[in-house]
Amino acid sequence: MEIAAAGAVLQGRRPVVIAVPLQSQVERLDERLTPRLRQLGLSAVRAHGALTFRQRQRLVDALRDQTADVVITSHAYLLEHRVPAALLLADTEPTIGANLLSAVLARSGEAQVAVFSSVLRPDEGPPTPTVVADSFVRAGLRLVDRRDRADRDEICAEVTVRGEKTIIFTATRSGAVEVADRLRADAGAPGGAVAYYHGGLPLRVREVLEQMFADGKIRVLVAADGFSEDVAPPDIRQVVLAGLADDSATLAGQIGLGGLDGRQCTVTLAYRRDDLATLRAQLHERHPSRETLAAIYRVVRAQTAGGVPVTWPGGALMEQGLSRRSVGLALDILAETGVLQREFDGDRWHISLPAEAGKRELMSSLRYREGQREAAALDAVDAWAFGPLAEILRVVAGA
Repeated sequence: MEIAAAGAVLQGRRPVVIAVPLQSQVERLDERLTPRLRQLGLSAVRAHGALTFRQRQRLVDALRDQTADVVITSHAYLLEHRVPAALLLADTEPTIGANLLSAVLARSGEAQVAVFSSVLRPDEGPPTPTVVADSFVRAGLRLVDRRDRADRDEICAEVTVRGEKTIIFTATRSGAVEVADRLRADAGAPGGAVAYYHGGLPLRVREVLEQMFADGKIRVLVAADGFSEDVAPPDIRQVVLAGLADDSATLAGQIGLGGLDGRQCTVTLAYRRDDLATLRAQLHERHPSRETLAAIYRVVRAQTAGGVPVTWPGGALMEQGLSRRSVGLALDILAETGVLQREFDGDRWHISLPAEAGKRELMSSLRYREGQREAAALDAVDAWAFGPLAEILRVVAGA
């Protein structure tokens, strides 16, 4: 999809809009694609409901001045905002319903449309001008079930000493660094040829690591995110899932990275249910829950009733045991829905309640709706990743 976007822009078709189901996918795609586009002299902007004020202003300016070559957007954002496009590339993974796909395509206007899907059946969506389906059947995958095992470090070390080209996926970037450090320190690591990789590394560093891994100079790569099929060498013989991705499409992609040359690859599932707790905590940090929103509202209401000015940052809102980021995002959602009002004085926000009390609907906030979509995607990971091996293999193999 990224290659299609860059190729279209270079052919003079701009802007290209890439629409994906999740806000987190927008962030990862922006991190992976934007630096590569910049090397070609092209620009990209991201669009979703959780942008900061400055990011939103940059997006508005780019769309108004028509300076963006590529717009990476969530489906939810595209449904609420007009984003002009010469070409719309719509991803459907993790799976979206036919109604949502129809609504997204209806926003394309005169643009040519391509829908990307691993499996797209006629009853899952309307006919489209172009459907790009991943029809490659991975017949050489062998799954080893080590899920919910306490000895994950030993599993990684055991796989590493075999000397085969191996990629190990972790749930967090810090986890990738830690696992790589432990494997390098292990006397059994082959020649110390272990490195870590994640999307936060500078592009040039990632490119060097990708090439060294392809050339065999790095035998074991420990990755958190950003490493996808378009940069994977075909001769990966072992994949270890030492952590969970936060959506099933990403997880399936990680499992399916091995054996792209058609030869057998062993995939060891070494993730655990406590990985889900880590992912849920990260999700609530990015997308405050209804309970968090209620707690913030109660503080504002109590302070206001007592005649105490409510400001942010600072005051009682800092004393809720929540991170500054979570409180700030919660205030954004409550302001979007009209539950509270804010005024910025150049230094901090002054917060008050509207004069007319009334029921407000949280789902009117794009940011909140996208958080709900992220939570549903994580629930789907829970159901699929810990389900029968046969079903995991069926989905990954493309059968």
